[in-house]
Amino acid sequence: MALQPTHYGFLAVGGGGRTHLAGLLVTDALGLPIEFVHTEPFAPTRLQRALIGDSLKRYLKQERVITSLLRLAEKQPALVAVDDEELLPMVPKRIPGVLVSAGTATGVRAGGELARTTDGDLVARAPGGRVLRLRLAGESSEALLAGAVRQLDLLEPLARVRAALTVVASDHKAA
Repeated sequence: MALQPTHYGFLAVGGGGRTHLAGLLVTDALGLPIEFVHTEPFAPTRLQRALIGDSLKRYLKQERVITSLLRLAEKQPALVAVDDEELLPMVPKRIPGVLVSAGTATGVRAGGELARTTDGDLVARAPGGRVLRLRLAGESSEALLAGAVRQLDLLEPLARVRAALTVVASDHKAA
């Protein structure tokens, strides 16, 4: 029997107001934080906003930004969860990626059980009872994902990453 991975990654792009950044939280199998890395906050001026437009968010969602965050992390995650569909294809192929959102399902039990939807996504019930809708990137392992949802609600650490990005953006603004 293969050992379950011990580290999961949670990747988000956010910030506060006009400050933008990306962050990666690496946790243990129970969702306890091991480390958090993020890009430098960027708060464009009015002129920069006019010149950059929406391209800053697109830049933060590029593979090179995500790859650099993963490179900065001392502990490499066995699985990376995102809650933004644009981020999923940016997760490097060597690490299974999964798009996580709130789902609805009946008959899905807790304990890592995965059920396939008619459109090919998966649903699972997190330990707290919340139903998760999951989309694996490429040939990602369903067994790895089942182990993750058996242990924790994958949306909860993503909410913590977004909250941390808001704090970093706020601290940047105050400095």
